[in-house]
Amino acid sequence: LTGGEYDRRDIVASVDVALTDNLVTKLTGAQLYRDGFVTSRTNGRKFGDIDDRLFRGDFVWTPSDDVTFRFIAESSDLDRNGSARTLEEIRLTNARPRAFNTAGYPFTNLTHVSGFPGGVVGEWETMSDVENDGYVSDLMRVTIDGEVDITDNIVFKTITGYRDIEDRVYTDWDAAEITLIEDDRWRENDQLTQEFQIQHTINDRIGYVAGFYYWNEYSATRTFRWTFTVFRTGQLSQQAVFAAQPSFTFTPGNSDNYVGAETS
Repeated sequence: LTGGEYDRRDIVASVDVALTDNLVTKLTGAQLYRDGFVTSRTNGRKFGDIDDRLFRGDFVWTPSDDVTFRFIAESSDLDRNGSARTLEEIRLTNARPRAFNTAGYPFTNLTHVSGFPGGVVGEWETMSDVENDGYVSDLMRVTIDGEVDITDNIVFKTITGYRDIEDRVYTDWDAAEITLIEDDRWRENDQLTQEFQIQHTINDRIGYVAGFYYWNEYSATRTFRWTFTVFRTGQLSQQAVFAAQPSFTFTPGNSDNYVGAETS
């Protein structure tokens, strides 16, 4: 048990259990929690938090002196508000942040930068209005290893691995209640590996390993991007920006990008 500042509460437990003379197990579980340390002045949300759950089961089976199998299963579930991002500087020499000010919406060091002298945002504060989960991850991993002594000098091994992960990362790049640039990235990845080995010791000086290895992986990533939302909805005037900055363009635009791949 661990406790600390920001309401930290960690519980980690592990137990070894011998189910039979030739089947032993080790089970481990954890619940980790801590509040965030960067607070949004817009909605009160705390970023940089931890809310994780983890489990691991380890089983070793030895049906005979010549045969050993090991099975390991792991899972983790992470659910966090998101990274503790603060805005360090707004450079109005850049046309993008200047566009908001031109349209009548104050977006300056005094109004939005964290800890700026004389500003309204504290050092450990932000103006981000994100309500979505900032980081979510579900991971499941399984490995199965087997070893058989065929003779005194020949060993057969099988090694199997499987991993499945789904996660989401929402990034408010401007750390403000406006939408200058925000990304919402979703990812899925499945991976399967299988290996067979023959290990042969011929004598004290010579031995060899022969085998087969297979790997298959599927991955998919989808990323949504939103930019200049208040201009696109008409809440702020694009014409006012064009009048002051004739060459300005509201790019990059909103986008929806998908990338998928399968590799064997």
